[in-house]
Amino acid sequence: MALARFEQVARLDTAEREGSGLGLPLTIGLIEAHGGSMKINSSIGHGTKVTFELPCARIVN
Repeated sequence: MALARFEQVARLDTAEREGSGLGLPLTIGLIEAHGGSMKINSSIGHGTKVTFELPCARIVN
């Protein structure tokens, strides 16, 4: 599962796996620490869309 620490999702087009598997878990942790949320929508053949929202209170001027 891509959202679990140190886990990676196998790609169909290659057997290679790069990285430590921490990118998404760290990103989600930072977003949630600031009171935000993240959504991932993915479909085979169409790609993946990742969106996140942060509360307005987290904006610094």
